[in-house]
Amino acid sequence: MLASVSEAATAINRGRATIYRLINAGLLRDWERPAPDGRMRLELEGLEDRVARLVRQQANSRPKQQKLAAPSSSADWWDEVATVANSDLDCPRWGPPPWSGLQWAVLVGVAQMAADEVDGCG
Repeated sequence: MLASVSEAATAINRGRATIYRLINAGLLRDWERPAPDGRMRLELEGLEDRVARLVRQQANSRPKQQKLAAPSSSADWWDEVATVANSDLDCPRWGPPPWSGLQWAVLVGVAQMAADEVDGCG
């Protein structure tokens, strides 16, 4: 069965940022399929096992379907965003700043996706 990146991420309980990182690194080429509309799709069969071998599940990860409670303050909201973003990033591999432009772009994208998830839009 073929799925979009978002659908695949949901199906295997991983973040979209993780899937995109693996795609951009060329590690999911065997699962990439072109769709008739020209968009890239992922073959779901075997994808979960492949991703599990490439990315370790972090201890602070939570099931994606679990919804977070409404934060009581802006600081609480950012803490929730950080929790979601940290579950999508392989933080130990990043090292300390300074980071490259590409790394900043990934961080901004992951932060936006995490914020959308905390707000219930993701």
